[in-house]
Amino acid sequence: SQAYVDGSIDQVHLANAIVNEAKMQISNAPTNGYMLTAQSGNTGGLTWAAAGGGAMEFINTTDISDAATYNFTAFDSSKYDAYVLYVMNMLPASDGKSLYCRTSTDGGSNYDSTGGDYGWSSSSRGGGESYITHGWGRICAGVGNETNEPGVSVTITIFAPHLAKPTMINSTGVYNLPQDPGTFALPRDIHSIIVRQANTDVDGFRLYFSNGNIQEGTVSVYGVVNS
Repeated sequence: SQAYVDGSIDQVHLANAIVNEAKMQISNAPTNGYMLTAQSGNTGGLTWAAAGGGAMEFINTTDISDAATYNFTAFDSSKYDAYVLYVMNMLPASDGKSLYCRTSTDGGSNYDSTGGDYGWSSSSRGGGESYITHGWGRICAGVGNETNEPGVSVTITIFAPHLAKPTMINSTGVYNLPQDPGTFALPRDIHSIIVRQANTDVDGFRLYFSNGNIQEGTVSVYGVVNS
């Protein structure tokens, strides 16, 4: 075999895709989703590390079919400061129903439902209403399931649910206002803010319609990384 002098192999004489992770001096073992970072005090000066705070990390996706509720309980205060739920084409089994939410403090075993547990405000096309007396928070009203009504699609953000403070929730999205069957419905924006009115943490989140099941829909959840 040919002998090489130390430092004599330059970039030109390296084959493509020849250097793998095992041949690099990295100070720790890899974890899926981590980034390679410069750390001058570590072996080789390279270390695998989680993305910096504020980055979005995928948690899970749920496809819903004829279910009474959608429940999210994968809260992890050691990793996430907030959660973002992308609710796509959530369709009620019955026409013209409101989409509500509730929260849990015991991992989803029970969801708070007493009158006054939630304050909420909802607006669409400049008009709106607010309440502080209900046992639920309203995401959207009047969601149809007739022809050309694709349900409601919203982005829901749950802020700092691990803190023993009132948990604040923001929702914004779009749905089609029910019209005569067979015609294209009128697109409407929807914006809702909801506050769980108690100084307690939240570790469960539920979506459901005011009457009947969720016929279909998809929810994808991301966590906002805290470090």
